Amino acid sequence: MEPFVDVATARALDARALNELGVPSLVLMESAGAAAADALCAWWGTDAQTTLPHVLVLCGAGHNGGDGFVVARRLVDRVARVTLVCLHEQEALVPDAQVMQRAALGVGVVLVRTLDELDRLVQREPRATPYVVVDAVLGTGARAPVAGIAATLLQWMARHAERMPVVALDLPSGLDGDTGAADPLTPVAALTVTFGLAKRGLQCGQGPRLCGRVVVADLGLPRSFRWRPS
Repeated sequence: MEPFVDVATARALDARALNELGVPSLVLMESAGAAAADALCAWWGTDAQTTLPHVLVLCGAGHNGGDGFVVARRLVDRVARVTLVCLHEQEALVPDAQVMQRAALGVGVVLVRTLDELDRLVQREPRATPYVVVDAVLGTGARAPVAGIAATLLQWMARHAERMPVVALDLPSGLDGDTGAADPLTPVAALTVTFGLAKRGLQCGQGPRLCGRVVVADLGLPRSFRWRPS
């Protein structure tokens, strides 16, 4: 099994892929989201009663949110329904996330911009409707304490935790990728799809309790490159 690394090492790999291999950040984001969509479908097919859930993808303003937009687009033809939830205005998103949001909307993914709208959507459907929530709020960008829009989204997840299992992208939002310390709002994930390299915080502190099953997503970078000294 490959070793777990700190967040700085994982981020340095992305930078090396760009600077040494010329792999654009959008390509890495596409690879991450595609791998997460595959992992979600594989997990759901094994662990659930139905293979056609309604997937809610909750996106933050950073690169983790961009990964979420890719997941939503990749799921369009694979699940019964997929809905994006992003409370940020488009201009507040990092540039790559803006691109991926437009791509998701371009294939017809519905975007919900307020929690009131999200609550109405959920209340309109039968109580037995199977949901999965994709946590694409913070990833490795968590800073304690979680506040603002991110906290609002995590509080919403907490209110619906019994009904809606969580699939976290890279890390459950609010979990420190180095120490495993967790904000009180950090959701308990059933599945965590971590990108490129497994983060140390998934195996220490509160990580094992919060991350559920861990899948390390292949971003298309050869092992010889991933573990080459910087």
